[in-house]
Amino acid sequence: MAQAQTSNTPPQSEFNATQKEQIDRNRTLEAQEVTERKQPGYEPLGIRLGAFMINPGLDILATYTDNLYSSKDDKKSDFFATINPSVYVQSNWTAHQLELWASGRFLRYLEYSDESTNNFDTYARGKFDIARGSWVALRPFYTFDHETRGSPDAVTGGLEPIEVVTRGIDFTAEHKPTRLWFTADASLKEMTFTNSLLAGGGVVNNADRDRREIAGGVRVGYELTPGYSAYVEGRANDRKYESAVDDLGYRRDSSGYETRLGAQVELTGKLKGFAYLGYLWQDYVDPRFEAVSGPVFGTGLTWNATGLTTVKVKAARSIEETTINRAAGALQNVFELSVDHELQRNIILSAGGKYTQQDFRGVDRNYDVYEANLKATYQINRSYKITSGYTYNHRAANLAASEYSANTVFVGFSSLF
Repeated sequence: MAQAQTSNTPPQSEFNATQKEQIDRNRTLEAQEVTERKQPGYEPLGIRLGAFMINPGLDILATYTDNLYSSKDDKKSDFFATINPSVYVQSNWTAHQLELWASGRFLRYLEYSDESTNNFDTYARGKFDIARGSWVALRPFYTFDHETRGSPDAVTGGLEPIEVVTRGIDFTAEHKPTRLWFTADASLKEMTFTNSLLAGGGVVNNADRDRREIAGGVRVGYELTPGYSAYVEGRANDRKYESAVDDLGYRRDSSGYETRLGAQVELTGKLKGFAYLGYLWQDYVDPRFEAVSGPVFGTGLTWNATGLTTVKVKAARSIEETTINRAAGALQNVFELSVDHELQRNIILSAGGKYTQQDFRGVDRNYDVYEANLKATYQINRSYKITSGYTYNHRAANLAASEYSANTVFVGFSSLF
């Protein structure tokens, strides 16, 4: 039955329907992060192939750095080009999902050609829907990369960056049929490192860094009210090195656990994320290494402050592996802040900062690493965009020789179909 029109009921018209559509679209956009929005007329269309959507892409960047080797003194500057081809394939089935990803990252330096590298990254992810609110997923992956010159474990005086191969598989599961829910994850990862040739002659053996890591956890939560959930989480890991002892005679195998009590929030798309507190413990096989333990914390919050601005805050504490002489591991705290602003539908301005604190247990070594970055993105049309940016890095340390600062500037052109 048609609704009777009264003096308080505005007449229905095409104009009002268009207005409502625009209002609904604006509300949808406000609930999305600025960098993830698909603006009409600027979103890549992709290539449809049967039940799959294919998105190939290509990034080309020209970069200048004033401290190529992350050195305190005798800084070397250089220009380099980065070419990043990629392809992403996703199924559009009504149930289940398959994702395929492959990318390359090829760096070519103008003067210091030994720093040029070829890197690859690929994975396949299959998601299986079991029932409403319940699914499991598997993701095998493979990465061929190179260690950065600023890494705490990087070999000083190495002629070329160290090759790092990472391969493994991830498992994730989620079951949210009612207000009581749980998630689970597990991963198996293997890492191998090539040896380093020294500028003055000789070879540094990095095979004692090769290792296998197994980790996993279970999170059980309860939705207190719509948009608010509390949860408890338990995590465990086991880290085993291929060499029984490293070149300095230490046994670096270890195992650990972590407990967390946290909360998740999602309020009408404006604010979403999580925060937790807990305790962690990592115990080492070598009796000369004391266990690393202490309170743990973490957060990841996304705030869509306005329809044009997204603010992100991240923080986490973890125990990282290291092969620094006499160090058991590194207790690491990371804090990040980023802001993305949509100046126009096709122009996004970004700024961010990151602070990393590293405390190497068992030795007198501490790092404070600072990073600040600026970036501008101009979307020309559906397929092409231009980016430019600046990054400042600084590492302060209680060992003066480990300190460095670096400035990096880049401009890039990207295509995505």
